[in-house]
Parts: sequence; structure tokens; C-alpha cells
Amino acid sequence: MSDVTEEWKLQYLENISKSVDFLGGIVIHLERISSPAAIFKPKVFPDGKLWCALYGENLQEGVAGFGETPELAICDFNATWEKVKTADAELASRGDY
Repeated sequence: MSDVTEEWKLQYLENISKSVDFLGGIVIHLERISSPAAIFKPKVFPDGKLWCALYGENLQEGVAGFGETPELAICDFNATWEKVKTADAELASRGDY
């Protein structure tokens, strides 16, 4: 009887582990599809030795991210977008915008 219980516990723990992995994958997917890059679809193009992800007409007026690969440029774009939008919200709340 003890062997069945131990086997059941191990199977139960393995199933929980698989479920956690699956749910983690869903969370990552949801983060990606709700990211600024997924929503605003910046142009991604090579810029010298780096890649650029640009939303807007130019660097002065738009939001950009840079990286050694397109994916890293998009990650930087997402981080930059959050910083810009947080700064804009702060200015607006102080009436400076």
C-alpha cells in the first residue's frame, strides 16, 4: 500500500510541475501579445551594427529601442515605451504636460 501511495504522490507532483510549466508559458504568451511592440507594431530594421524598433516618423518624435538582434531591439523598445509613458503620466499629473 505504501508503494502505491508514494507512486501516486510522485505522479501528482509531476502533474503539478507540468501544469505550472504550461501556465508559465501562457503568462509569457499573454505578456508578449499585450506588449507595446505587439500593440503598436514598430518598424524593425537594421541600423548600423544594431537593430532598431521605431514607432513614429523619426527618433526625435517617436519611441525607439535598439539591440544586437531584432528581438533585443523589441525588448528595448518595450522598456523604453514604458519609461516614456511613465514619464508622460508623471508630467501630466503635475500639470507640466
